[in-house]
Amino acid sequence: MENPQVFISYSWTSQEHIDWVMELVNQLAENGITSIIDQIDLQPGDEANAFMERMVNDESISKVLIISDRKYAEKSNKRTGGAGTESQIISPEIYKSKENSRFVCIVTEFDDEGKPYIPTYYTSRIYINLSDQERYSAELERLIRWIYGKPSYQRPVIGNAPTYINEELSSIVIHTTSRQKSFLSANKSGRSGKENFLGDYLETLASGLSELEMNAPDMGAGRQEAERMVLDQFNEKIQDFMPYRNEFVEVCRAISGSPFSDEYASHMHSFFEEAMKSTYPSSETRSWNEIQFDAKRFVAYEMFIYFVAAIVKKEKFQYIQPVIKRDFYVPHVQQRSAETLCSFSHFQQEMPSIEIWNRLGKTQWNYPIAQLFMERIEGSKFDVREIAEADMVLYLLSRSHKTSYSFWPPFNCVNWRSRSPLPIFARCRSKLYFDKLFGSIGLTKSDLEDLSDEVRASGGLLRRGHFTMWTLDSALDVSSLASAP
Repeated sequence: MENPQVFISYSWTSQEHIDWVMELVNQLAENGITSIIDQIDLQPGDEANAFMERMVNDESISKVLIISDRKYAEKSNKRTGGAGTESQIISPEIYKSKENSRFVCIVTEFDDEGKPYIPTYYTSRIYINLSDQERYSAELERLIRWIYGKPSYQRPVIGNAPTYINEELSSIVIHTTSRQKSFLSANKSGRSGKENFLGDYLETLASGLSELEMNAPDMGAGRQEAERMVLDQFNEKIQDFMPYRNEFVEVCRAISGSPFSDEYASHMHSFFEEAMKSTYPSSETRSWNEIQFDAKRFVAYEMFIYFVAAIVKKEKFQYIQPVIKRDFYVPHVQQRSAETLCSFSHFQQEMPSIEIWNRLGKTQWNYPIAQLFMERIEGSKFDVREIAEADMVLYLLSRSHKTSYSFWPPFNCVNWRSRSPLPIFARCRSKLYFDKLFGSIGLTKSDLEDLSDEVRASGGLLRRGHFTMWTLDSALDVSSLASAP
């Protein structure tokens, strides 16, 4: 299917209104639609009337969108200003046929009596209402379907309107927002084909991870200056990715809050496989610096932990086997063996940028990746305990994963300050709950007792403070596991 082009007619009512129109242009672009609009296509020296006549003379323009607010309707009816000129072009085309499907009026404002501000020539025709935030997502989908000529016969459940508040230019642009909203709406309503919405969103997100690649450091500037340049670049990349991370976390919460789905599991595994591939140089790459992949590696690590936190919180342990324990095919991974199947532990890689972040900071942390993770937790709707539980589940899974290069240190557990076991493992005092969780992980109580002895003999899992070591018993209270019905 070819990407359609639309012409947008609107009034320069205010800068706020122009910004609103340009945001609509961005949303249409995310869905494969090119907008012909004066802000982009009309340059100084161009002939304005000829530009406006393109809406009827240019055969490549399939639809005309009339963005109508009070000011536009008034100018159109009085034939004044650009809107008035365009109305003289549009109205004959409208009156020419009662079934004209090339033009549509998009209403952004109503009067005190609840009547839409629209030009007189459009009064009796059906319009699209983008003035109501509660209906915005559904009406936008209705508009997109109309442009493609693919009408929907069932109105979707109305969700919350998307929020676009990122006003600063970002180094990262991934067209996921409308796809994420489409999936959330389809998942909530149980609409047929919701799995395809998830796949479309995740494929778009995975392809956009390439924008996180960093430039190799310029060592000619001196080590200290080169490190500061690396750190600035790393911070900018992961900060600009934050809105996309929060979108992804919302998707994880929606998946974990819904009945288990094999299709969802398959899409998530495919996404994480592509994310893991992106953290290594491709087979065509001849030279690289490990620092170039640091931002990709951190956000992949972050997203992976949030997915695990979501399924652990909602006890959707069915996702452990098909998404987490199942190996990932990464043909161009650089490692000592010739194997191309990698365990999930490859999401936790060394990142020189984080070492620089720790060294140049005011405080040097034992586990800087855990500190950085906690500094970015706001907006995720998860807390320290839930992240620590997810990290400990991954550690236990890595100990049950009998392959090479499979070990996951639970660094985020260092932020769990309580002396009591993590709540998810405290509940494992019940044999019923123990079997539910550890049956999915693949460890028995005997395995855990042996593992606890091994950790204790080695001195502990993590250092807490200067003298205290965090042991397996600190998290699990192994002796109490499965001791009650």
